[in-house]
Amino acid sequence: MHSTDTAHSLFKLSEWKTRETFVGHIETACRRQQVTVDWLSDYWICRLTKNGRVTHISSLLFPLNNAASAGIARDKVATYHVLKDAQIPTIPHWLIRFPPQQTVEATIQATLSNAQLPLVLKPCDRGGGADVYKATTPKELQAILETMSSHYRTIAASPFEDIIDEYRIVLLNQQPQLLFRKVRPPGGGEWRHNLQFGALPSEVADGRLKSELIKLAQATLTAIQLHFAAVDIVTTTEGLKVMEVNAAFSLSKLALFEAFEPLVQRTYDNAVQACFASQPSESAE
Repeated sequence: MHSTDTAHSLFKLSEWKTRETFVGHIETACRRQQVTVDWLSDYWICRLTKNGRVTHISSLLFPLNNAASAGIARDKVATYHVLKDAQIPTIPHWLIRFPPQQTVEATIQATLSNAQLPLVLKPCDRGGGADVYKATTPKELQAILETMSSHYRTIAASPFEDIIDEYRIVLLNQQPQLLFRKVRPPGGGEWRHNLQFGALPSEVADGRLKSELIKLAQATLTAIQLHFAAVDIVTTTEGLKVMEVNAAFSLSKLALFEAFEPLVQRTYDNAVQACFASQPSESAE
């Protein structure tokens, strides 16, 4: 039920392994629902066809969210402002620009006039923990800004909070598909909660906590007007707060854990089904 375009020559081995897992989940979901699959552009684009209707998955973006909402979720600073306006507890994210004629020293002064160290600095529109740094001193801040200014025109800054726990909740049309805790690796050397940096997924057994996490995630998707997304929520000394929202997210690392693989497959089964359940006018690719 599927055909392939070119070989996977453009992928590095690690990138392809992750993409291969995603491809397998999508093909299984489509096979179960009699959806024809065609992979285009080195498996970057997935064309889905059922009963004469055609839709696409681009990278990790499903045709279930409108373009404006997906754009807000992609931008950490924009997400913060929308959630703040909706009075949803969230970790602040401020925009740092690197104007062509501005020195790093001037950027540091502008940054510290609005925020205090320690700070977390990250790209506005990337996930997975890539290029995320913690600055605890002005010297560290300068080194990080010098590095990031050579790669990005803008970045996001947020206060470094004492995070007790971090959770991810995946919702589809307000229905929870996945919910797990991200447990940092032992030793204390890694402060990020990303699976690709050694964190382990763990089930959440506390029913009351699960209910609170789902409620907050649902309110978050309502505020941004998203239908399919992953919400990262952290426990702080001030309670639960939204850390980030992702409309394009990978579950490939999570699927490596036996207890979660069936849940990952079920999530993609439901997402593919939703691609054909919605009306074409309700989504934007």
